[in-house]
Amino acid sequence: MKQVLPDDISLEQEFGVWELQETAPFGGTYMGTFKFRCYLTPIQMIEADRDYRFLLGETSPNLASETVENYSYSLAQLKQRVIQAPPFWFDGSRFPGGNVKDKEIIALVFEAAIQAELKYRSKLEEKHKSQLEKLAKYIEKQNEINKLAEEMEEMGPSDETE
Repeated sequence: MKQVLPDDISLEQEFGVWELQETAPFGGTYMGTFKFRCYLTPIQMIEADRDYRFLLGETSPNLASETVENYSYSLAQLKQRVIQAPPFWFDGSRFPGGNVKDKEIIALVFEAAIQAELKYRSKLEEKHKSQLEKLAKYIEKQNEINKLAEEMEEMGPSDETE
């Protein structure tokens, strides 16, 4: 199974877009475009957490295996993050992707969703850094202008009269 890299994700405003083309043992070839939210709102995070706990089981969630715990988390997150996907993903179940025969595909889609968020956050950080640099240059220019104005004020009115 290949790894999803940041370059595999394209950003469209606050959404990540990714093309899946993978062959797996049980389901054969999986192909299609996924579109992800690049961040979750607080309510979406709460809903994902509620779904995660539901999938683990209400009576003894601590008895779930590590594998079940990981897939419960992935499916709960993907339910909130995936907004567009190929038909095989939206199979009519409460948890889209939950009936995919190959668990590797679920892991790959989850990895792509996380890469989309990381790429979006990186883009925001770059934009923020650029804006801070522009602000610093602006402040520096303003300080130079203020210094020149003070120097001119200290010189007093011009002695030249014509």
